[in-house]
Amino acid sequence: MFSILLLSGLWLLSACLPRHYHFVNQSMTWSEAQSFCRHTHTDLATVDNTEDMNRLLESSNSNYTGSAWIGLHDDVKNSWRWSLEDPQFYKEGERDFRKWITAMSGLSGREPFCVLFYSSTWYIFPCDNTVSFVCFDGSEKPSESLILISDEKNWTEAQNYCREHHTDLASIRNQDENSRIASIVGASFVWIGLYRTRTWSDHSNSSFRYWKTEDVYSELEDLGPSCTAVSLGDDGMWTDESCNITLPFICYSVKPTAFLHHYHFVNESMTWSEAQSFCRHTHTDLATVDNMEDMNRLLESSNSNYTGSAWIGLHDDVKNSWRWSLEDPQFYKEGERDFRKWLEYPRNEEGNDYCGLMLYESQSMYNEKWVDRPCSEERPFVCYDGRKNATATYVPVSEPKNWTDAQSYCREHYLDLASVRNPEENKEIFQRTSESIQIKLWHGIWGVWIGIYRNLTWSDQSKSSFTFWKPGEPDNGKDSVLDFLDQHCTAVSFGKSGEWTDENCLTALPFICYSYSYTAGATVKPLPTSASELTREVINTTRPHATPNTETSPEVINPDPPTSTTYSDLKPPGHVVILNVKVNAQKDLSTTYIEEVVLERLQEELNRLDIQHEFTLHVKSIYKITP
Repeated sequence: MFSILLLSGLWLLSACLPRHYHFVNQSMTWSEAQSFCRHTHTDLATVDNTEDMNRLLESSNSNYTGSAWIGLHDDVKNSWRWSLEDPQFYKEGERDFRKWITAMSGLSGREPFCVLFYSSTWYIFPCDNTVSFVCFDGSEKPSESLILISDEKNWTEAQNYCREHHTDLASIRNQDENSRIASIVGASFVWIGLYRTRTWSDHSNSSFRYWKTEDVYSELEDLGPSCTAVSLGDDGMWTDESCNITLPFICYSVKPTAFLHHYHFVNESMTWSEAQSFCRHTHTDLATVDNMEDMNRLLESSNSNYTGSAWIGLHDDVKNSWRWSLEDPQFYKEGERDFRKWLEYPRNEEGNDYCGLMLYESQSMYNEKWVDRPCSEERPFVCYDGRKNATATYVPVSEPKNWTDAQSYCREHYLDLASVRNPEENKEIFQRTSESIQIKLWHGIWGVWIGIYRNLTWSDQSKSSFTFWKPGEPDNGKDSVLDFLDQHCTAVSFGKSGEWTDENCLTALPFICYSYSYTAGATVKPLPTSASELTREVINTTRPHATPNTETSPEVINPDPPTSTTYSDLKPPGHVVILNVKVNAQKDLSTTYIEEVVLERLQEELNRLDIQHEFTLHVKSIYKITP
C-alpha cells in the first residue's frame, strides 16, 4: 500500500558574521567606551552565543580578572516601546502616554517585562504570566477597533494571536483610549502592547544572556540606567553596574563582508506601505541602495520596457523622526527626549529641512519657538558643555556654521550641540543666547541651531547614506498643486537613468524589493538566492521506505529586519526557506520520522556546500494526498 504525504514548513538558516573581540585595558565609563569602540572598531561587544563568549574571554591576554564593559545596557524608565511600531499610527507625544500605578511596580529579575492593564491603571509584570488581552484591529472602524480576547495567554502568545487575527496588541495613545479599554475589560487583568527589554549598543537583536545568578528586586522609580559588565575572573558571568563607573572594556569588529542585494522588480501598482508589506512578506524589504553598483543592478531588475517610477525603501516621517545629536540615554529622564517647541509643526517647506532652528524674532510670539530648516544654512549655534569643570552649561557661538559643522565644533570643544529637555531649558538657552551674541538675518529668519535633527529613513533601518536624487529633488511637492508638502516616499525613475524623486506615499506605483546574501571571509560561501539546487539534492537522496520529492522550488525570504524587532521576535538574523516536500512511502510514516528525513538531508547538503549554519524546521502541516 502506497501513501503520499505533503510536508509544509519553514526552515530557518542562520549564518552570522564572525566577530573579533578586542580587550582594551583602559578604564572608561560605558559611554566613553562605546565612543572609543565605535571610533576604532565597530562597537562595544555584542554576544550571540556561548561560542562568542569563549572567544570574548580569550581576547584578554593579560592577567586581568576584574570586570569589563560589553554593549548591553538598560534604561529602565525610557526603554518602553509598543508592539505596534508603525510611526504613522502615533501623533507627536502619543508613544509616551503612560498610566503607571502610583509608586511604580517592583521589578523582580532583569528582563523582559510587559504591561498589565487593570482598572485604568498599568502594572509591570513578567511576560510569561497568562491572562486575557486586548487586540487592536486597524481594519475596523474606530469604535470597534479594540477587541477583548478572553483566552488566557502569555504576552508573546497574545502578541502572535493579535498579529495573526487582527493587527497587533493594543496601544494606548491618550486618556480617551485608556478609558475605552477600561470600559471594555471591566474588572479583568489584560495584556496591552507595551513592553521593554535591554538594548545592545549596535542595536543587535541578540537574545543571548549569561547573567550571574543573584536575586534582583527594585522599585522602578528608584532605578537609573545600568550597563552590563563581564567578570573575567568569574567565567565571564554578567553583572549590572552603574554606567558611570570606569572599567576596561571589550570592542568587536567583523571580517570584511561582501553584501549583495538581489533586487526584484514587481510590476504591480501599490501604495508605498502596501509595497513595503508585500516585500517584507515575500523577500526581505523594499529596496535599499548602498552605492552605484547597487543602483545599476536595481535598474537591471526590470526586464520589461517600463520607463515610469517605482518605489524603493527610502521614506520621510516629517513629524516623528526627530532626534537629538547628544544620544547618551543617561542624559534624558522619561519623556525628555520628546520635548518639542515647534512654531506650528515641521513642514519641510524646502524639501530638505532636516535641522532644528530656535527663533529669535522681533515679534515675541515667535521667540523661543522652533522651525525646521535646511542644514546647509550657516547660522550661529548653541553648544552644551556637560563637563565637570564647565563654567556654563550652554555656550552660544556667534560664528555662523552649517548644522553639521556646528555639531563637529561643539563635539570638539565642548560635549555636543544643545539638547532641550523641558520648557525651562528652552527659556534658559534663549535668554543666554540673547545676552551673549548678535544674531544676523538669514533668508528672512533670525535663529540659532540647536541639536535636533532628522534623516530620511530606509524601510529596513539601514544606515546607508547613498542618494541619487534628480536635480531639484527632494522638494516635498512645494511646487505641486495636488501634493503640496506631502511627498514623503522615494521612487526611482526608470526613464531618467534611475534618478530619485519624492512622491506622495499614497500614489500607486510598481516597486522594487530586495533579498540578500553575504560572504564572510574567505572560507564561507555565499548563501544561495534560491533553494532549488539544495532541494534537488534533498529529493534525489534515498532512505528506506521514504524518498522525499518536490514539485516546485521553495522560495527564499528573509524575516523583518532587526531595527523592527519586538520582544517576541528576538532571534538571530537568517533566511527562511519555505519547503513543500512530497514523501513517497510504502507505509504510513510518523510526523517525527518525516521531520528526521528532511532535517538529515538538509544537514548533509549544507555540510557538502561548506555553509556555516543553524537551522530549525517548523512543520506547518502534514497530510495524505492519496490513500
